[in-house]
Amino acid sequence: MRLRSTQSAAPAAVPQRAQCAPTAHPVRGQNPTVHESRASSTRTLSSWLLGLLGVFAGGEGLHAQTANLYTIPNQSAHFVRMPSRESSTEIDAVFHNPAGLVELEEGFHLSINNQGLNQLSRVSSDYQHLREVPTEYEGVASSLVFPSVFAAWRKGRIAISGGLMMVGGSGGATYTNLPEADAGIADAIPLMKSLVALGNIDALIESATGNNPGYARLTDYRFDFVSEGVGFSPGAQLGLSYQASKLFSVAFGVRFVQQFVSATSTLENVEVYNPNLDAWYHPGDYLRMVASDPNLMEPFPAVLEATAGSLDVDLAPAELDMRQYGIGLTPIIGLGIRPSERINVGIRYEHNTPMTLKTTINDGKDAGGRFVDGTETRADLPGFVTIGAGYKLSDRLTARVGMRYMFDTKTDWEGRDSLINENYYELSIAGHYAFSEKVLVSAGYTYNRPNVDAEYQQETDFRLPGHTLAGGGAYAINERFLVNVGLMMTLFKPETNAYSDHPFGGNENNLKDYNLTFEKWAFVGAIGLDWRIPSKRMQRMEAQ
Repeated sequence: MRLRSTQSAAPAAVPQRAQCAPTAHPVRGQNPTVHESRASSTRTLSSWLLGLLGVFAGGEGLHAQTANLYTIPNQSAHFVRMPSRESSTEIDAVFHNPAGLVELEEGFHLSINNQGLNQLSRVSSDYQHLREVPTEYEGVASSLVFPSVFAAWRKGRIAISGGLMMVGGSGGATYTNLPEADAGIADAIPLMKSLVALGNIDALIESATGNNPGYARLTDYRFDFVSEGVGFSPGAQLGLSYQASKLFSVAFGVRFVQQFVSATSTLENVEVYNPNLDAWYHPGDYLRMVASDPNLMEPFPAVLEATAGSLDVDLAPAELDMRQYGIGLTPIIGLGIRPSERINVGIRYEHNTPMTLKTTINDGKDAGGRFVDGTETRADLPGFVTIGAGYKLSDRLTARVGMRYMFDTKTDWEGRDSLINENYYELSIAGHYAFSEKVLVSAGYTYNRPNVDAEYQQETDFRLPGHTLAGGGAYAINERFLVNVGLMMTLFKPETNAYSDHPFGGNENNLKDYNLTFEKWAFVGAIGLDWRIPSKRMQRMEAQ
C-alpha cells in the first residue's frame, strides 16, 4: 500500500512517489535565525501527507489513477469455482467468451451471481525514526455485495446478449495508520531538534545552572489518522454473436463503464513526548514551553516562538473529502473456433477504455489545497486479449486452459504507467468432473504476473505476482435451474524494496535508506443461479 498520493481508495493505479528535495540543516552552534528561516519555508506536513494519503483518490497529489481499475475476470460464480473460463460455452460466456454463446441451447438464458470479496494487505517499514522498527501496517478491503447478471437469447446462428457487472473495484477499506503518515510524523522529532538545536539549548542551560533540562529528550510521538475509501466500476454490456460456420463464430459488443471513487482522510492531534517531563505536547506548544525557560537568553526565545508558529501551521489538522467520477466505452471482439466435438477455442479482445475522472471536493476539505475541485485525471482501463481452449476428455471430465494478456503500458495513468516495466499476464488451468446429470465438481489454478518498478508500489495499491487456487461445484435443481458455488484464494509473493525519500525531511544529516515489504492475501466466495427457458422447438424436442 504504498501511496504517496493516491488513487481510489480502492482500486486503480496511483501516482508516482512524491519526494522532498533534501534541505541542508545548520550545524551545531550556527546562528539560530538560520533555523527560523528553514522552519518558515517548510510546507504544511499535514496537508502534504493527506495529499499522499487520499488513499483512494484517483487524483492523488501528483499523478494518479484509480486504484485497482483493471477489468477483473472473476465476474461469475462459474469463474470462482473454475477460473479458466476463456473458452466457456455456458451463460457466463457473455463476459468471458461472447463468440461461444452460439453453442447455448436455443432459448433464453439468465445467470444471477454474487461474490463476497476480502483482501488483506500488509506493508512493513523499517524506517529509522518509527516508534517500533519494523512496524507493520494492515488494511482490509472487503465487500459482501459484488453482483453480476448475464442474459442471452439464442435462435439459430444468432445469439444476443447483455450483462450488468462490476467491471472493477475492490469494495471499501479503512486505514488507521500508513507508512507515509507514520514516517512523516516520526520525522517531526529530528526536525524539531535540528531546527532549534535543542541539544545546544540543553548544554547552554546546563553550563549556566548545572542542571540539564533534557529538552532534547523527545522519545515518542502520536497522532490520530484515519483514511477511508471505496472504488467501484459498474458496467453494462450488449453483444451480438454469429455462427459463421461449423468451425468459426464471431462476436461484437460494447460495454458502458462508470468509475466511482470516494476518499476521506483526517490527520490531527500530533503530539511528541518527553520522558523527563512525563508529558505529551503539540510540537508548537512544546517549543513555546522551552522558550519560556527563564535561563534562556535572546535570540533563542524568539527563534523558538517563530519556529513554534511554523509548526502550528505545518502540523495543523487536515481533512480530505473527495469524490471522483468518470465514464467510458469498451469495444469487444470475440472469435470462437470449434475444430471438433471435443475441442473448442475462445478468443476475446477488449480495447483500451479511455477514462477521465472529474474531482469533486466536499465542504472545502481538500487536504490543505492538495486537491482542487473540478480537476480532471486520466484513469484508463487497460485493453487486453484472452485465449482459452476446452477439451472434453470424456462424457464426465472436461479440462480448460487459458491466458489473459493486458496492455498496461498503453494506458494513460497520468505518468504512473511509465513505472510499468512489462505488461501483466495470467495463465490458468482448470477442470470439472460430472458425477451425474445433477452434480459436478470443479477446481483450477491461476498464476498472475505483473512487472512494475519499485516506485510504482503504493501503500494502498501495489501489484505482486500471485498464485490462485479455486474450487467448487454445480447442482442442477431441475432441467431449468442450476446453482453454482465456488471459493477462491490468492497467495501473493511478498516484495521488499529499498527507498531513500523522507516524507518531511528533518534528518538530512543522518539519512538512511529504508525498506518497505509488501504482502497481500485475497479470498473470494461466490454463488450463482442459472436459469434457462428453452425455445418452443427445444421444448417439443425435450418432451419427445
